[in-house]
Parts: sequence; structure tokens; C-alpha cells
Amino acid sequence: NGDGISIDRKEANKYFQMAAPKREVKEWFMLDSLDDFKISTESFKKPYIKKGIINSTGQPIIAKFVVNDNFEKLKQECNNLIKCSHPSIQKVIGLYISKNHDDSSVLITPYLTNSSLDDVWDNLKDELYEENDIADENKTSLKSIYKIIFGVSNAMKYLEENDMFHGNLTPSNILIDDNFCPILNDIQLNTQNEIEQTKNAIFMAPEIISGQKASIKSDAYSFGILI
Repeated sequence: NGDGISIDRKEANKYFQMAAPKREVKEWFMLDSLDDFKISTESFKKPYIKKGIINSTGQPIIAKFVVNDNFEKLKQECNNLIKCSHPSIQKVIGLYISKNHDDSSVLITPYLTNSSLDDVWDNLKDELYEENDIADENKTSLKSIYKIIFGVSNAMKYLEENDMFHGNLTPSNILIDDNFCPILNDIQLNTQNEIEQTKNAIFMAPEIISGQKASIKSDAYSFGILI
């Protein structure tokens, strides 16, 4: 500089790095509070799931609260979803873990108007029956079914290419958006207790029901039953 004092840039940078206070790095999806959301007090399908909106935009959301104080499972579900970047895999809006680790901890995801394949399948079957006399290429119900099959298989391919699998591929875990595109939810979250309680156990591979580990082959079995 003008005073003739030489400063080693590397040493200066090293000094400032040592002097800088360490700050906790916060993941983008972690929420400080639920003030930005309006969540219903009424349950939706399951006791721990509720509908709501984002206050600023009015966007509908689903709030999935912690079950049986299993915070690790809720965080794992969030981590599984944010690892993925695919149009047919559920997106995450945010995760709130309460300071007291009580049942107010919640995972926020987008709400899809058509809910799940469970909810629309009967209507699709009825429409397909009503369109019996129409050529296949003109059947809107058949086009919707093909779109769901293609979307699910494409998401499965993505998971396999990234050394992942779903592990619980059932109609209730295939959400349907406004354009009848499928969105996979609840990736790798099956447990033996859940399998025994779910009406969708018929879609699960024998190895999962017997308590063995799931794999992409288990997804292929479930997909075959779905089709």
C-alpha cells in the first residue's frame, strides 16, 4: 500500500477466516415457524394429515404432522423427497421441527386437487366403461391411464438411475395433479406395522410383507400389480 507495508493475501484471508464467528448453516427447507401458513384443525384422510394454505399466495398445502413422536421419520421423509429432482416426485415446501419436539412438528408439501390414485381410480373405470364405443385413440379416460402409467414408470427409472427406490408403491402414494400427471409420495418409508394396517398391502412385494428389505425389484412388482 502507500505506506510501503506489504500484506500477504493468503495470510490475511487465513486470519479473517479464523476470526469469523462460526454460524450454523440452515437448510433451505427448514422453517422457523408456521406463521406463513393457515392450517385447518380438521384431519384429512388420516389423523396426522391436514389441509391448509400459504397465507401470502393462497396456494393449497398438505401438512403432515409427526406420528408417535417419531421426528426422525418425518425428517427422513423430507430428506428422501428433497434428494429427488423429477416432475413425478413430490416437492417439499418446508419442514418445521418444534423446539419442544412435540406433535406440532410438520412437513409441508403442495396439495394436489385430485388427491391420489385411490380417489380417482373408480371414476376412471366408470369413464372407460362409458367410452366403450369410442375408438381407443379418442378415449380421454384411456389417455389419462396411459399418462399415469408412463409418469410412474418414468419416475421409477429416475429412482433406479440414482440408486434409489420407492419401497411403498401403492395407489394412495401416487398423487394426481390437475393434468392427471402422477406424483410419487412417501419414498422409502414403509415399515412392517404400516404394511399390516394398510388396505393396500396387496400391492406390496412378498419380501416387504415378510419383513425383508425393499429394492427397485419390489417397486417393479408393485408396478405390475398396479397395471
